[in-house]
Formats: sequence, structure tokens, C-alpha cells
Amino acid sequence: MRKLFIVTLIFILFISFIGLIVQQQSRSVGMSGNTGKRPNKTLSVAMDTNIPGYFSFNGTSFGFNRDMLERFAEHIGARLVLIPQNDLYASMQMLATGKVDMVVTMSKYTELCSESVKVLPPLCQQQYLVMTREKPKGKIRIQDLKKLLSHKSGVVKQDFTGTRTYGYWLDSIGNNSAVVSYDNTHNLMTALDKKQIDYLVCERQEADMVQADFPNIHPLYVFEAEESSALFVNSLNKGLENRFNEWLEAFRNTPGYANLYNTYFRNSIWNNVSPKNIKERISAFDDLFKSEAAKAGHDWRFVSAIAYHESRFKPNVVSRCGARGIMQIMPSIARSFNVSPEEIQDPRKNIEVALLLLNKIEQSLKFSTNTSDYDKLCIILACYNAGIGHVMDARRLAAKYGENPNNWESVAKYLQKKAEATYYTDNAVRQGRFSGRETLSFVSNVMGSYTQYCKKNI
Repeated sequence: MRKLFIVTLIFILFISFIGLIVQQQSRSVGMSGNTGKRPNKTLSVAMDTNIPGYFSFNGTSFGFNRDMLERFAEHIGARLVLIPQNDLYASMQMLATGKVDMVVTMSKYTELCSESVKVLPPLCQQQYLVMTREKPKGKIRIQDLKKLLSHKSGVVKQDFTGTRTYGYWLDSIGNNSAVVSYDNTHNLMTALDKKQIDYLVCERQEADMVQADFPNIHPLYVFEAEESSALFVNSLNKGLENRFNEWLEAFRNTPGYANLYNTYFRNSIWNNVSPKNIKERISAFDDLFKSEAAKAGHDWRFVSAIAYHESRFKPNVVSRCGARGIMQIMPSIARSFNVSPEEIQDPRKNIEVALLLLNKIEQSLKFSTNTSDYDKLCIILACYNAGIGHVMDARRLAAKYGENPNNWESVAKYLQKKAEATYYTDNAVRQGRFSGRETLSFVSNVMGSYTQYCKKNI
């Protein structure tokens, strides 16, 4: 009997020990393989900060790669933790020892990796370009650059030196005296604009993000080669590898991916009217905006600001999710106003439907009489971008937690919180989970452009 008791006790201790191991492993995204969403988990990524697809401005990180990783983390119910690490050997050591779940660096380093590392599909491709104050008078060839940049002072971004294109640059330009800089693109563009340097080599995506601030700077040459970053996981971590591959394949067919892709890659800012490059007109459609906005009771400059950030004033653009025209109207929205998808390609009809939608949104929101114009416009813009359902959820949450549902700061706060299980499972929420990052950025950008337009007194 005593022997049976000892055997039973050992068995119970063994089961408890196994349970503790499983519990410990389940805290890690990397090795758990658990498909359930657990908000308290983290997805830790050692990120080479000197690569395309990641950059920082004013203390905030941006970039397609960074935002894609955040979407994946949200998908698996984890919080993304980026660990800046520009030493490849140190990053791989962190991956091998389980200190991080993933490593992101340049794809050219894949050939240096051992069998213990698995390379995942690249998230995107990027190009580099040469920016100058002189607008090119025709197509510039690579062989022309040596003469054009001879005896000129230039700067190349540090991330450019880690690409295959950099070797091509050195071979083509020869003994180039360009300085390598770790500074952010906005600061370097400022130096170029102030004639402190003559040219800048930077990543196209970053140039797009800041180009609106520098209307006198132009792309001189775009390198044809596309550079990509590489994403690594431990080869033993099949759970994370499979979950990432499955998510990436599915996510690329969603409106969320289309929106993210469009945010970074759809339009090059220098090919369109910039909100800061304004003299007497905002766009070629000023008269149309004025006449249609007057009928609907809106400031035409406000509607122009929406159009700038939706389409860069391109009337024929169609997004991957199907939004059309200068105001990016979905066919389903057009049909609700008895307008066909074909008709909304006409700029006048497109703007007309957008104004009908703005008025419908405003009526549905039922603002209190003391709501400021600024708060009204911001909340209306959020509905235009995200749909009124998610914004109404945020307003109900604000009211529930003692805040003003007609105050944009409060609404924005709860739009972001709808990404957290505590809030998207709240009984005040009817539209489910929502990540408000893109919507908040859209509102901020449109209101910024609208302010600039108003200052010009056009």
C-alpha cells in the first residue's frame, strides 16, 4: 500500500511538472503554437533599423514592414515588441536562444544563415532614388549620374549601404565622396532644401512620406533594382512559421492589406499636387469642388483635403478594395445613393456622392449643440474612413467610461482601444474588433492639409 502511495505521488508530481512546462511555453508566441488569441503575449522581433520598410520620425516608428508585423501580432493576440539590433550575429544569437521570436534584416544576408534559421517570404520590395533640387529635363540614365553628381556634395542614407544597389552605385559613380548618414530622411531633405548638400540617396517610401514638405525637391533618378528585407524564425519553431505563412497568404487578399499597401506604395507624392505647393489653386478640380461643396453646405477646401489624401486628385484611380475615383467611393456606397459604379468614375458624380455621404454621416451622428467644428469634422472624417459603426462603438465606449462622445480626443482614444479584447468584447461594442491606427492617421493628415489650405486664403 505504501509503495502504491509513493508511485501515485510521483505520478502526480510528474503531471504537475509537465503542466508547468506547458504553461511556461504558452506564454511565448515563438514556441507555443497555440492558435487562441491571448492579449498578454508578446511577439518580440529583433529589427535592423537600417533597412527599407522601417524608419522613425519624431520618435514614432513607421514603415510597411513594421506595420505588417504589427498586424500579424494583432492576429495572434500578441503585442509587438521591436528590439533595435543592427548586429546580425547578435540578432541570430538572440533568435537561437529564444530571446526573440523573429529577426528582420536585409535579404542579402540570407546566404550567411545556417540551417537552424528559416527564411520567411519577404513582406515587400522597395526602391532607392537620388533626390536633388533640380528637376530633370528628361530621362536620366545611370551613366549620366557620374557627370551630373561630379564635384557635388551628397549624402546617402545608412540603409542604402546595406543593399545590393549600393555596390552598383559605387561601380557607376566611381570615387564618390557622398557622406553616409544615420539621420532621418526629413532632416536630410531639410539640408537639401537649404542647399547644405546637393543631393540625397534615400528609400522611395521615405521620400514619399516627407515629399509634401519640400515642393522644390525632385527625384533625379530611380534605381530599377528592388530591395527586400528578410524575415527569419528559428527552424525548430514550426508553429510560428506555419501561422505566419497562413496569415500572410490570407491577409494579402483583404481590404486591410490593400489599405496598408496603398498607404505606402500606391501613389508617389511628387507626381501630384502637394498640399504645401499651393499658390492660387489647390488642384485642377478647384471649380468643381467649389460648386459641389457650396450646394452641400461644406467648405470646398475641406473636401479637397479629403480628395488629396484619398487619391492625390487622380479621378481614374481604383483601389485594391474597389474604391473608385477622386474621393475613393465604394460601389456599394454609390448604389445607396442611386448612382452606378460606372457613373462614379466621373469626377462631378464622385464628389457629389462623397458630399451626400458626408451629410448623411453628420446627420446620423446627432452631435450636441455645443460640439466644436473641429470635433465634428474629425469624427465625420473617422466615419468616412472607417465606417460609422466603429466610430459609434468608440462614442458609446467614451460615454460608458465617463468621457465626452462628441470630443474627438475621447473618440480617438476608444477607437484605438477597440484593438484590445477588454474593449472590443464590451457590451457597448457592436462592430467587434478594430485597429484605429490608419483611421487616426487619415484624420490627422486630412485636417493638417485642410489647415494649410485655409491659411493660403484661396
